[in-house]
Amino acid sequence: MQDESSLKIARPRRRFSVEPSPFNGVKLELGVILVAGGLLAALHERLAGGAPAQFALLGGYGVAGMLWILLRTRRVLRRETRGRDDTRRR
Repeated sequence: MQDESSLKIARPRRRFSVEPSPFNGVKLELGVILVAGGLLAALHERLAGGAPAQFALLGGYGVAGMLWILLRTRRVLRRETRGRDDTRRR
C-alpha cells in the first residue's frame, strides 16, 4: 500500500508530450494541412499561370482544408458526446 505523499511527488515529464485528448488527431491533421498549404503557397506561381488561377488554387485549398477540419472536429465532438451519454446511462 502506498501512502498519499509518495503519489504527490512530481515526476519528470517529457518535453514534447501532449496530454491525451480526443482532438489530438485533428491537431495533427491541421498541422499537415498547414504545412501542405505553405508548400502550395510557395509553388503556386509554377502550378497556375495567371492571378485568377492562383487565387482559385489557394482559395480552393483553404476552403477545402477548413471544411475538412470542421467536419473532423464535429465528428470527434459527436463521438465524445455520445460516449458521455452512454456512461451517464449506466
